[in-house]
Amino acid sequence: MTTSSRIVAFLGFCVLLQAKPSLAAHASILNAVEMKKSVSLLQKVRTVRHFCAPCADTAWQEERIRRVDPSKHGPSDEWSILLNDKPVDVAYLYIPSGRNWRNLADLAGISYPDIPPQLDSMALYSNTKQSELLGDNLTWAGVYEFEDWAQYGSTGNRSTTLYTLTLFDTDSLASARFHADGLETFHRMQVAIVPEGENLHIVLENYLRENYGEPFAPGDTLFTLRRQAGGESATEWKRLRPSRPEPGQSFKRIRLNPLQFAD
Repeated sequence: MTTSSRIVAFLGFCVLLQAKPSLAAHASILNAVEMKKSVSLLQKVRTVRHFCAPCADTAWQEERIRRVDPSKHGPSDEWSILLNDKPVDVAYLYIPSGRNWRNLADLAGISYPDIPPQLDSMALYSNTKQSELLGDNLTWAGVYEFEDWAQYGSTGNRSTTLYTLTLFDTDSLASARFHADGLETFHRMQVAIVPEGENLHIVLENYLRENYGEPFAPGDTLFTLRRQAGGESATEWKRLRPSRPEPGQSFKRIRLNPLQFAD
């Protein structure tokens, strides 16, 4: 495929996509080999994550796959991929691979120096300023807790798990700690904070040395804290979910100064 033909085909792609002017062009137009490999990979998964590093995205968007279709551009060896009937650039798609989310273009043999080959939480907040993690008058810093429980056995005994999130009001606020303590549960995690407006996505970065068991994969969004009136927060559950979902379940801030309780 020549450079000029890729440019012409991409202009047509932009009309269909109605892309933002700042959107960078990478792998929206593919040859037959690249297209077949990409389609094959997409057909093996149920969900994709959209993340455009050159566009300065700070959070990914998940989309469930309903259908994947190749679309040919005239008689030449030029193809685009329709995901749920919309054209996509495979350089901005990530699919689950083992315990990680891998870039689809990279898996298809198309690599770019400005496209992360793996959806690492570090990429989401590495350029985030401290001020973006704060509300107008209230900081998110503090210690948050949520107590979950479930009944087990014929006796109806309770198994309780206490989750603790510690957000530090320091220059390293973008890196926090998340603990889970309960019956046969002892999780110690470093989590990343990914801001979106006044909300915070809590993303698993890695397990700490003293951790026991790994129920989540690095890069998983565990939950989101959403700012409410009066400075309170509500919890939107993601990969982490209560054993007995009930209305109003949420992490509550129990201390304002986390430094004296740090590991």
